[in-house]
Amino acid sequence: MRVISPDNGIDVVRDKTYGRSLDAANVLEGLRLFLSGAGDRQSVVAHQIVQQLKSLQSWFERQKCYAFYATSILIIYEGSSTSPSSQNTEAPSPNGRETLADVRMIDFAHWFEAECRDENFLHGLEHVIDHFTQLI
Repeated sequence: MRVISPDNGIDVVRDKTYGRSLDAANVLEGLRLFLSGAGDRQSVVAHQIVQQLKSLQSWFERQKCYAFYATSILIIYEGSSTSPSSQNTEAPSPNGRETLADVRMIDFAHWFEAECRDENFLHGLEHVIDHFTQLI
């Protein structure tokens, strides 16, 4: 995880050891650190992340062809900036709001054909959605 503080420009980097050290007691602290680069847009970014995670969840609830193992979800967002030259100049999304976050599945090396929903992936995804929802 890499986050640049909008207040002082300090680059905060945490490796996978940090992520693995998070548990039920402090996972929200880790997600708050992750979203800290969004500055005053944290709630908007968290909301956009939740919406995209729910879209992924909807697909997983319908599909019964594949099961995924050791697959990751990449979550990125446009951080806060006070510099006019670094403002996003892209057109707004179709709903009229600026898209600040993007959620993607990555690491497809271990997928298998299946005949039922991938309940394990759905279980983990539901927890991620619940945690980000608490940050809205």
